[in-house]
Amino acid sequence: MVVLAARHRREERVRRARVEIQEAKKAVGLFRLVGRPFGKTVPPPEASEPSLGIDPWGRPYLYEERDDRSFVVRTLEADGVDGGDGEDADLSTDDPEEGR
Repeated sequence: MVVLAARHRREERVRRARVEIQEAKKAVGLFRLVGRPFGKTVPPPEASEPSLGIDPWGRPYLYEERDDRSFVVRTLEADGVDGGDGEDADLSTDDPEEGR
């Protein structure tokens, strides 16, 4: 029973993170659309810049700008470590896997 509750809790966090990541992607896109750079740190140092908030595991969402002017918003999930596989895999705007 405890294992099922833990699995359900994780699935809920993953669902919530996926929604929040997509919302953050929209917010950053709109922010950039009006011609303001977002910045490299999250949460941004200036109050005038939007914050991406805290993920369901209690850590700030990460924002990374790429060389081609695209960007990714991600969370390191429960383990808090970059990368990983299976339940330790990060979630991001690049993640096509909705059923994970």
